[in-house]
Amino acid sequence: MYKKPMQHSISKRSCFCTVVSVQTVYVQPGLVFGSVPVQAHCPVCSQNVITRLEHTSGALAWLSCAGLAIFGCIYGCCLIPFCVDSLK
Repeated sequence: MYKKPMQHSISKRSCFCTVVSVQTVYVQPGLVFGSVPVQAHCPVCSQNVITRLEHTSGALAWLSCAGLAIFGCIYGCCLIPFCVDSLK
C-alpha cells in the first residue's frame, strides 16, 4: 500500500537563501602617472615594476610645427615641437 508522506510545519514555510558574490578591487593610493617613471605593484603577479615612458609625435606637435611654419619659422625653427617631450 501507498503511504502518504508526512508533512512538517517547516515545509509550509518558504526558505529564501541569499547568495552574495564578492569582487576584489585593487586600489593603489598615491600612484600618479606623469612625465617620469613610477614604481607600481602588480596585484596579479605580486611584483614591483617600474613604468616605462615612450614619447611619440602626436597632433599637437604637428599643429605646432604647421603654425610656426605659417608664421615664418621655416628655417628649422618649426621643427622645435618635435624635440620637446611635453608637446608629443
